[in-house]
Amino acid sequence: MFSKLAPGNDEHGVPFADTGATCGARLGPVRIAVAGAGNYAHHHLKVLASLTNVTLVGISNRGGSDIMSVARQYGVNATFTDYEQMLKSTQPDAVFVVVSHFETVRVATSCLERGIPCLIEKPAGFT
Repeated sequence: MFSKLAPGNDEHGVPFADTGATCGARLGPVRIAVAGAGNYAHHHLKVLASLTNVTLVGISNRGGSDIMSVARQYGVNATFTDYEQMLKSTQPDAVFVVVSHFETVRVATSCLERGIPCLIEKPAGFT
C-alpha cells in the first residue's frame, strides 16, 4: 500500500506518519480485496464502496452466501471461491479478512506472508 504514496500531506493538510516507507498524497486508488462475504463483510463493503480513493478488486467466499449478488451490490467485478487465487489474480494493496474464526489465522497469515497488509475483523485465534 505504501508504494502508492508519495511524500507530502493528505487532502486535509495533515502529514502522514513516518513509517520508514515512502508516504504522502496518494497517486492512485488503494486496491482492496475482501476475504469473506458474510454479514460482517457487508458492513466493510458498504463503506469501502463509498470511498472514491478505493477500488474493490475482488471478494472471496468459500460458500454460504451468494457471492455474485454481494459482488454486484458493491461493484466488485472479480469473485473467487479460493482466497489464494484472489490474492494472486488481484494483487491487492490490502485485504480485509472477514472470515470465520476457524479460517482467520490461515487467511491472515497467507496475506501477511505475501507482505499484504490486512484488517482482521475477528480475533486472530481462540482464547
